[in-house]
Parts: sequence; structure tokens; C-alpha cells
Amino acid sequence: MQWGWGWRKVGRTTMKALFPLAIAVALAGLSACYTPRDVRPAAVEEAKSIVVKDLPALASTITQQQPGRAGMVRLLKQYLAQHPEVYGMAFAPGPPPAGKTPKPAIYVYRHGRGFATRELALPNYNYLRMEWYWKPIHRMEACWSEPYFDVEGGDVWMQTYSIPLLSGDGSVYGVLTNDVPVHKPRNG
Repeated sequence: MQWGWGWRKVGRTTMKALFPLAIAVALAGLSACYTPRDVRPAAVEEAKSIVVKDLPALASTITQQQPGRAGMVRLLKQYLAQHPEVYGMAFAPGPPPAGKTPKPAIYVYRHGRGFATRELALPNYNYLRMEWYWKPIHRMEACWSEPYFDVEGGDVWMQTYSIPLLSGDGSVYGVLTNDVPVHKPRNG
């Protein structure tokens, strides 16, 4: 059997010898993915109480500084580095004026041993219609989402804590979130 350009003929014995190596490489790649530290109910409740206590300070900093994209990413990464119980977090700008396209939201999340950044934007992702965005704006208070399975991010069950950020004039500057890994709900 010939294997592409420059390869010698590879027999079954050689393939059997290489198979364990291929499995080891695949497992090493999987270990680089994020796995929640602890999703026991007591640990989840502790993580949620830390988020409720600590996220308002970051929300205040963001509202006062109103950083650009690079500054926002830096602040979100610093927060995540200090809060291992949080999987990821987002900042989404306040609602755009009528007829205007919303600016992209920024999502920073754990990836391997570091962090990755993703923009959440139209047409693929309309954050204006997401519960984590509109619910805190509508209520004008911080709130938790129901548990959900995050398919496009961490592939884990999580809950999102969202805080509306208000400008000095009372208008909505944006929404700041934290995603906390949780157990799969019994009815989920």
C-alpha cells in the first residue's frame, strides 16, 4: 500500500505499531480542551456566589473606563485569570439606535491552558434576542439564566449571570456576563 508522496510502503505491522501513538496524540489533544473544575452542587453554589460578589466591580470599571475592544479583551482575560470557576464571559454593547446594526459582542473563554476570543455578531449570532442580553436590560437588574448546554462554546452545561451596565445618563451602555459550569439538570 502506497501512502502519498515520499512515503515508503507501510505494512499492517507498522500500522499496528503506529496506532497506539495516534491514540496518545488524540487523547493529548482532548486534554487541552476545557473541563470544568468542579460541578458538584456545593462547588457550583460557591462559584455562583463569587460571581455575584465580584462581577459588579468589573462592571463598574468598564462603565467608568469605557475601554475599546483591546482594552475590553484585556479586562475580561484578567478577570478570567483571577476566577477559575468561570468558563467564559461576554461584553455586549447597549442596544443600537433604531435601524442601525449592533456592534459585535466580545466573548472571552477558556481554551486549553489559555484564553480565546470570539466576536458575537450578526448575521450568525443575534445577541439582541438572547435571554442573557435582553432579560437584564428589561429588568434593569442582574439575573441568572436557566441552565443550558453550550454547544458552540465549551460543550458543557452552564448558567449565565448577566449585569446591565448603565451610563451616567441612565442609558444602557452594555451587558456583562459570566458563564459558570453546572450539572446537567435532571429534566434536561
